[in-house]
Amino acid sequence: MTSTTHIIRFGVVLSMVFVSAQALAWGPRAQRAITGMGIQVIQTKYPGTFRPGDTNYESDVLRGAEAGTAVISKSLPINTEEEAIQAVGIQIQLLRDVRPEGAGSYFAYRMGALSALISDVLLPYGLAWTPEDKALLAKMDKDINTHLSDFGYTDPTPKRSTITDVEYYFRSLQVFYGDNRLLIKEDYRRGPGYDGFLKESGQTFFSKSVEATSDAWFTIIQPKASGSKAPVTSALMQDYFVNEIAYLLEQKANIHQADFAYDNLAELSPTDPEVFEQVGDNYYAFGTPESTERSVSEWRTAYSLSGPNRDRVADKLSKHYLNEGRSFLEEAEEKGKGETELPSALSSFQEALRFDRTSEVAADLIQETNRRKKARDERREMIVKIIASAASTQEQAENQATGGNFGNSISSYRKALEILAAVDDEFTDQFEISKDMEQGITRSVSTTISDVQDLASSAIAEGERQEESHKYEDAIKSYERVAAIVEVIPDDHTKNSLEAKLDIIELADAKIEQAKKKKIQYDEASKNPQGRPKPPAN
Repeated sequence: MTSTTHIIRFGVVLSMVFVSAQALAWGPRAQRAITGMGIQVIQTKYPGTFRPGDTNYESDVLRGAEAGTAVISKSLPINTEEEAIQAVGIQIQLLRDVRPEGAGSYFAYRMGALSALISDVLLPYGLAWTPEDKALLAKMDKDINTHLSDFGYTDPTPKRSTITDVEYYFRSLQVFYGDNRLLIKEDYRRGPGYDGFLKESGQTFFSKSVEATSDAWFTIIQPKASGSKAPVTSALMQDYFVNEIAYLLEQKANIHQADFAYDNLAELSPTDPEVFEQVGDNYYAFGTPESTERSVSEWRTAYSLSGPNRDRVADKLSKHYLNEGRSFLEEAEEKGKGETELPSALSSFQEALRFDRTSEVAADLIQETNRRKKARDERREMIVKIIASAASTQEQAENQATGGNFGNSISSYRKALEILAAVDDEFTDQFEISKDMEQGITRSVSTTISDVQDLASSAIAEGERQEESHKYEDAIKSYERVAAIVEVIPDDHTKNSLEAKLDIIELADAKIEQAKKKKIQYDEASKNPQGRPKPPAN
């Protein structure tokens, strides 16, 4: 490499690209090669063009080249050579206008697409419209692809040109364009084919494509360049941002960057319903809850604008709400679900019917959802009544316990638990209420049992006091009351309560036997007034 000449080698470029089967005017490999060489040319002097900081957009540039002229022809007519050259100028100015809004991955993609269009313009038959020309182009593509390794680019100077008059610029590169077309056509008609004029001139067409691509990019990135002065309509700007959103979602899976592109679109205040429809389509295809919400909002806006696409948008909205409603219905089948899911499903199906009044599917699903909602409401009402009945029985048990009617209290508490056993987990809130009640009732039963045990202990203590007064008959009666007192304690409440019950009954029985012996001894001593009563045996 000298100070004035830069040789770009083909092998280096191919290491940067990816494989595609899509057919372009130059052929996919040639388009990528031209664009890849253009990247090296422009970054020789302006290294940050496609590599700002730590970011690398070169793959996006090459992807745009691979997509080719079709990217641009979606929004601009390219049906003649003149329209193709005009499209180049408009694209240059468009990219200059949008660059301040962000020269990211999609900007790089469009730079690659511009490279493809420029290459097609400079190759004779690179843009073909008649069947005859298309057939010739197919042969040229195949031959160029076969001999592509023979092509390279020698940059005579690192200085680039600003394209201010696009027609003048390209006509200066196409001095013998018409003659070249005739020679190539004649070669392929007579037999030499690629080995005729195209073999000799192919390198020239290739080099001109790299040069023109580099000049176009240079024109775009220069802040003080006058540009091509081509008209850029608001519709073209809107189309750019709509497609940027699509690219960022589909190729980059970056919804946050897509939202920035959406903000740029919104600043243009679009009124075309198709813009909102396309944006909605892009977000909907992304498939996240966040993007789906955005897409539905965009579709509803498009629908409200009443454009020619209104029926199409209505169909999309109706299908969305049908799918959404079905998801709610499916979710409602899950345990503990249905309280909000069934009303949400009903609302979705009603929206689906609103956007498509003829939808029998939506009407049937509304009917089915109403049926399921009614059945669920009835089941819920029954559960509420069951819990209310249990609560009433619980209150009765509490009143009985307060009145000292421990046996009936425990029985009522246990009845309340039996009532609550009918409450399943279909309704989460009611199930939790039921479980809380069960825990509270179980604690109340334990408290009541504790009161019964205290009462039994009091009976034993009373018997012991009566024994001290030698009232053994009364003591025995107090001890005998213990078994009746604790009889109300359920054997199946807890293991500890059962053991305590049996222990106190056993203690009472022992006390009874002891009191009887003491009574006999006391009575015998009382019959012997001269002797002192013997102390009772232990």
